[in-house]
Amino acid sequence: MLEQTGNVYLKPSLLQLDELGYLSINKHGADLLFQVVTARHESGSIRITSIRPFRNWAGALKSTPP
Repeated sequence: MLEQTGNVYLKPSLLQLDELGYLSINKHGADLLFQVVTARHESGSIRITSIRPFRNWAGALKSTPP
């Protein structure tokens, strides 16, 4: 899935994910986010901001049942 983006999320030295949790993320979106974080973990920094308290971040990434 990540290959389709042309690795645009892997090139910058800093990737800013702003307002994580503002909108809910479905399972497909959470899977893509996981792939980006996994691919970048040794090659670049990621800054995540959110209006949610850290303890509530898991709620933003929960998938809804089909």
